[in-house]
Amino acid sequence: RYNGATFSDIIADLKSKYGWKESNDKLLNKYQELLRSDYKHVAKPFPGAVEFLTFIRQKGIQAVLVTSAEDELANAFLEANDLDKYFDFVVSANHATRGKPDPEVFFIALEFLSIRPAEAIAIEDSARGIQSAKNAGIEVIAFGQEYKTWKDVLVYFSETYG
Repeated sequence: RYNGATFSDIIADLKSKYGWKESNDKLLNKYQELLRSDYKHVAKPFPGAVEFLTFIRQKGIQAVLVTSAEDELANAFLEANDLDKYFDFVVSANHATRGKPDPEVFFIALEFLSIRPAEAIAIEDSARGIQSAKNAGIEVIAFGQEYKTWKDVLVYFSETYG
């Protein structure tokens, strides 16, 4: 439900749903504290993701991580799993004023890469992310839906890009 949502949106929804009275800042700080620990010590890439990232790196395909997470969390996950070397840039919640499904985060990535939407492919695992990429005019590979595993995505890229 919250995959792809901004922290502020998540906190607002939870406060409304459960009638929490704490300030947004207090709840957000506690939420981020829990996430920092998980991103550093628990969260792992999906099986096959490293093989896919290695493949596109070997092919010279640039990669930008577009995430609703903030820089600190995104970088903690990338560094803890030695994935930072696979990405040319990270677009996080810190870079955008609007979260997914708004296309702003993808427009930032396109600008960084100096490419048009037709030259990009987004691999997304959330409904908000899929809509965000589509709103930016980018072809979307819906991971976990039409492509069930990273191996499926790798096969698609191998067949398409050699």
